[in-house]
This record gives sequence, structure tokens and C-alpha cells, in this order.
Amino acid sequence: MSGAHALTAGGCLSVAIVFAYDRADLAKLAQVRASGHEGRALVLDPHSQALRPSEDGPAAPLLHSGWKVATAGPDIPLSRSWSLLGGKR
Repeated sequence: MSGAHALTAGGCLSVAIVFAYDRADLAKLAQVRASGHEGRALVLDPHSQALRPSEDGPAAPLLHSGWKVATAGPDIPLSRSWSLLGGKR
């Protein structure tokens, strides 16, 4: 991800769909979104029961760096999570 800043330097929307991760991976991903630019992440979590990830869970680095984050899991339809991020169905 070291080249990611060059990709986002001109201003853009960063979108990530995350399915195999740990807190360190998400901390690296959080750095991709340049200050003042939008970042959206859909975190696929087979154990999640909540549409929004917790402030102290694995997705915390994304939340704390300004990403808009939604969770999708077995009981959370992907369309509902995508809508939370501002996507259209």
C-alpha cells in the first residue's frame, strides 16, 4: 500500500471491500484516504450482528481516520450495508 498515497493525492473517493483482515491491516488501509477526501469501507464480518462496526473493534482505525464504514454479515443484507455507505441499489 505504499504507493496508495500517490493514487489518492489528486482527490478521489477511496472504496474498500474488506473480508480477511486484522487491526494492523485496517490501520494500513486507513492511511490510503488522504485528508479531506472521502473513504468508504464495507467490512464483511461473518460474526457481526451490527450494521455499524464498534468504535473499539477491528475497524476502529478506519473509523478514527474518517472513513465511513458499514458491516455486512449473515444477518445484515449487503444491500442494506451498501445503502448506508451511500451506494444505490
